[in-house]
Amino acid sequence: MVSDDMKEKMKTAPSKVLAAHVVLYRGLKMEKELALLAMHELSKRKVAGDDFDFEAYIKEELDKLPKRTEMDLTNVMKGINIDGIMNIVGNVTKQGTDK
Repeated sequence: MVSDDMKEKMKTAPSKVLAAHVVLYRGLKMEKELALLAMHELSKRKVAGDDFDFEAYIKEELDKLPKRTEMDLTNVMKGINIDGIMNIVGNVTKQGTDK
């Protein structure tokens, strides 16, 4: 939850700082509430005549981040040696009963 103090600070924060909150959320999925407040404030400023192109700034900053890829579970499973894992588990279990 965002504090009232933080909400007030968002109203006077530089537009680049507000846009950075959006980048943080879109790129790393962090601080969603702050990003929503930042977008709201940036939108209000744009309607009021602010010429900062926050959409372009956000896009440029997001393009700098490494691209996330979806993990293909089939390829992951191919790389796992199930027999080796079962052998390790079996050895650990056997050692535990030898005591």
